This record gives sequence, C-alpha cells and structure tokens, in this order.
Amino acid sequence: MKQATIVLQAYGTDTIIHQNMVCLLSLLHQADLNAIARVLVYTDRADQFQKFFNHEWARAHVQYEDLSPERVKSWRGAINFVHRVKIEMLRDAVIKTGDSVVFYVDGDTIFIRDPSPMFGQIDARNSVMHELENIIDLGGDPISKKLTRFLQKSWRPDDEVGRGLTSGIAMWNAGVLGFSQHFAPHLDEVLYLTEKLYTAYPKHVMEQLAFSYCLRAHTRIRDARDSILHYWREKDLYNERIRQFLNAHSTATQALDQMAKAFELPMR
Repeated sequence: MKQATIVLQAYGTDTIIHQNMVCLLSLLHQADLNAIARVLVYTDRADQFQKFFNHEWARAHVQYEDLSPERVKSWRGAINFVHRVKIEMLRDAVIKTGDSVVFYVDGDTIFIRDPSPMFGQIDARNSVMHELENIIDLGGDPISKKLTRFLQKSWRPDDEVGRGLTSGIAMWNAGVLGFSQHFAPHLDEVLYLTEKLYTAYPKHVMEQLAFSYCLRAHTRIRDARDSILHYWREKDLYNERIRQFLNAHSTATQALDQMAKAFELPMR
C-alpha cells in the first residue's frame, strides 16, 4: 500500500486552528490509517493540538513543526506574500517524508471519503489538486479577467520558467496538493515562478497559478473532489458548525464518534 505524509498549515487565528483540528479529525475518521505514514502539522499551537488529539494513533503519527512568527516572516520572503509560506513549508516537508507521497490540504477542508485510493494514483506522472476551476481566459469572474489581461499584455518572462504560461492555462484550486517525490525538486520552480508573478502583479492567486502551471508541466493533474470537501465558499456556515462541535467535545476520542452526524459524512 502506498503511504502518504499529510501536511497541514495551522497558524494564526483560532478559526484557522479549529478548521485544521476538524480537518485532521475527519482524516482519522475516514482514512485507512495504514496508508498514512505521518501527519506534519506546521503550527504555532502545538500544545492545543496535543491536548485535543489524545487518540493513540495521533500520538504516534502526528508530528508538530514550529511555525513561529519569525519563521513565517522568513517564509513570506522579500515579496511578503502569505501564500509563499505554503511553498516553503512543502519544501521543508519533503525532507521529512522519506519515500511517501506528499499530500497537503488547506485547513478549510474535510475528508469525506477514504483518501488512500487517491494516494495510490500519485506517482511520477500523476498529481492531485482539489478541482479544476476554469480556463483563465474563459472565466467570467473578476480575478480571471484581471489575470487574462495581465498574461496577455504584461507577462514577458525573461527565462524558460513560465515561458509557456498563457491566459489559456487551466486554473486548479490549490486547497489540495498531492505529489510524489519525483515532483519535489520542482517546488523550486513553483517558488521562483510565484515570486516572478507576484512581483509583476501582486494578486493572492499567484501561488495557485504557479502550482497549476508547474504541476501540469510535469504531471497529469487529477481532482480530489470525491474524497475532500473544500468549503471555502461556505466558510461562515462551516466555521460556526466547527465552533459548536469543538465546544461540545474536548478531545478527539470523544469527537470521533460524532463526526459523521455533525458534518454529514458517509460512514466508513
């Protein structure tokens, strides 16, 4: 069975911490845990996670990486871009993952099915992102229109990295990122391209655009919608549900039995 290292980014506000706690709880509820090599939680609240996740498996397999304000500042880089942190975090994580698949999820996600079959699909030629959002120049939303103008009129890369990036690219949601060790060296390209794009046109989606381009350049991207709910469009609804759920359950052991009912998950 192919194993994965799950990577979570959990720092900042209570809301973000709580989202990540429920995300990890849903993984414990849904996954074949034999397919999980480890979980790396990059956080400034390790004590809060450790207190809640008193689950035996979690104590043995969840590792906490300190995400101090100093480290966050360093990882935001000279461009001071919040999503640059994710790329640096993944570069750090691949050092700790051995031969396993690397599988990152945003905090505002919930595992709705066992993800282990998806891990088995990830290899040198196949990767995972959450879902295909659109072809940029066919998108009618404001950010797609802005990106189309930028890519058609202003984007003039001065080297090979990003030279094939046009407004006809498929934009994938980067709330889920799964890739093999074969892709790991290309994270340097993702970082370099993100910095070039953000410097030229500082929009919050530039890391997403860089991942969409680089993963497509080296792999076939598969979507994760059948296994993972990414509720970014319904954050207010889910944040309130999460708040009530965690107020009612002080430990993971207590909460696991109620996950399916509280979040309308299919039973394993």
